[in-house]
Amino acid sequence: MKKGFTLAEVLITLGIIGVVAAMTLPTLISNYQKIVLETQYKKGLSVLGNAMQMAMAKNNTPGDLGSTPINQCYSATDTMQRADCFKEESKKLFSVTLDAYNQAFAESLMMLEYSEPSVSSIFFPPAYASAAFEPYPWLLGTNWVFMTPDGIVYGFNQYVQDYERTILGFYVLMDVNGAKKPNKVGEDLFKLAINKSGKITDMTCLLRTGGNRCTREDIKKAFGTDSIY
Repeated sequence: MKKGFTLAEVLITLGIIGVVAAMTLPTLISNYQKIVLETQYKKGLSVLGNAMQMAMAKNNTPGDLGSTPINQCYSATDTMQRADCFKEESKKLFSVTLDAYNQAFAESLMMLEYSEPSVSSIFFPPAYASAAFEPYPWLLGTNWVFMTPDGIVYGFNQYVQDYERTILGFYVLMDVNGAKKPNKVGEDLFKLAINKSGKITDMTCLLRTGGNRCTREDIKKAFGTDSIY
């Protein structure tokens, strides 16, 4: 006669399995999320880098991003003219699914600007409306914000110049997963520097709480000089 497991033994075994799963699953999920975010980050860099190379190729100026039409958008003094320029030029370089000229997106931005905590969109979760949430003002303060089909949000930020007012490049803000969490600087929110030759450098240190955390070496790595303001 074969002897089976008693009900008590089965329950104890299931209990042990449950305890082990409860201890290991959070770590597995966390590691998986990190891998997903890292993959999106690398994809965003690749998309952005390819777009800058395309901009120079279309302009027949390899190695010189400064004279490309999208970089020249910064020369427009009027805010709306600058936005119109970025809208036109970015759609030549990126696959744009939604942007600041989309009515729903524009309304979301307007509501967020007035700090309505209940407002959410596929771009910006309610956390972005909190004054205590550091990235909130920088995405609203960009010249142009748009989303690509992979859910990555890009924002063309201010240009960078040296003390002699020579333009050295510009910044791009990148949210690798749109409205999804964790919405934290350095995890899914990044600031990238693009110099005048099209080289991309991660300058997320500029977004760290407490002000500029970048060193002179970081600045020099990005723009070739530490004499910027």
